[in-house]
Amino acid sequence: MERYYSVKTLALMMDMAPSTIYDKIYKGEIQCCKFGKSVRVSESQKNEWIALATQKNNKLDLDNLLNKKNVNVKKILNQK
Repeated sequence: MERYYSVKTLALMMDMAPSTIYDKIYKGEIQCCKFGKSVRVSESQKNEWIALATQKNNKLDLDNLLNKKNVNVKKILNQK
């Protein structure tokens, strides 16, 4: 049976403000379910969102690293 988290609980787990979670839901980054007036996020959606965020961060880190290397190469070339 799938577990569902309230926005407040998810925010506490992720060390984020509930408004940030609502914003990500509104933008479509996190899918949710509504039970009456209550908004819930399933555990599988939470895990999927974390995996996608990790991939994006790893790609950004790699891009930043490559850009830093290119800057260093340009500095070396300009010194000659």
